[in-house]
Amino acid sequence: MKIVTTLCAALLAAPFLRAQEGGAVPQMPDPKTEAHAPLARLAGTWTTACRMEAMPGVPGMAEPTTWTGTERAELVCNGLWLKCVSESKCHDQQMQGLWLTGYDPGQKKYRGLWVSSMDEPYMECDGSYDADTRTWTYTGTSPQGGFRSVLAVESDDRTIETCYLVGEDGTQTQCMRIERTRKADAGPVDASASMPKPAGEHRAPLADCVGDWNVVSSFSMPGQGAIEEQGSERVRPICGGKWLWSDFAGTMMGQPFEGHSLFGYDPVKQQYANVWIDSGSATHALTWGSYDPARKQWTFDGECIDLAGRNARIHQVYRQPDADTRELQMTMTTADGTETMAIHYTRKPK
Repeated sequence: MKIVTTLCAALLAAPFLRAQEGGAVPQMPDPKTEAHAPLARLAGTWTTACRMEAMPGVPGMAEPTTWTGTERAELVCNGLWLKCVSESKCHDQQMQGLWLTGYDPGQKKYRGLWVSSMDEPYMECDGSYDADTRTWTYTGTSPQGGFRSVLAVESDDRTIETCYLVGEDGTQTQCMRIERTRKADAGPVDASASMPKPAGEHRAPLADCVGDWNVVSSFSMPGQGAIEEQGSERVRPICGGKWLWSDFAGTMMGQPFEGHSLFGYDPVKQQYANVWIDSGSATHALTWGSYDPARKQWTFDGECIDLAGRNARIHQVYRQPDADTRELQMTMTTADGTETMAIHYTRKPK
């Protein structure tokens, strides 16, 4: 489900719209930097071979485990992000994971986001890239504690990723090794269709969002009339239906615009997480929220960075009153004030 969509993009762009008052045609800034270029090295379809070391005390991990799979990595949002979908089978269990990574020019570091069909929480990590050794390094926190991932690009057709658990004293223990070999560009089979449907009241409402939608959004700023944008959205289940991925296509300031959201329920935090990325910004917006089944309504709050580099607070109220209609009201507050917007979704006829 695309909670933020063109709405957030337009709010982020508001400072530039104001700067263009007086008849000039507004132009969306280009957020791409030289640091985004290395992401293209990882794009393509890969065969994966993984070995997971034994993790005493972790259910199902008493012994080392090996498996093979397929990973499809593609550039999205004009190359600002790399989206990787992995498919594998371990102990007769089909698994799917989604990894997003992009470069944050404000923080001067790469950001990584991960969800999977396992009962894992939404996870983020920070990364860096060494151009001389063509090596990516990411660090963050997992359910097993701190972790460090080192991905070395040995050639255009082979990478090796080594993952470590990091103890409180800084000790690093290798826990996983993944070898990737490039193969002919063909997408992986969608494992979501063959996985058991996720159980639980928290994930059931996600199914109502799946489909193809027409989108109309509108926003206004002081001293200006309402501005309306149109587009279309496709929402599909991933990770066995535990998460949703959306593809949005439309225009912003008269230019082609692309956006994507990642939406699902975090079983550890016991909240819904919604991530939004688009072609107009190099950073992602993350909001957390809850669902009211009586009202068929989600309420989200979070933070982002607008195109002027300002910290902004986001508040969203999203309703789906019936199977074919969705509505969103959103506000974004910065030190300069509050902008409000609305968006309406109508399901496309089959």
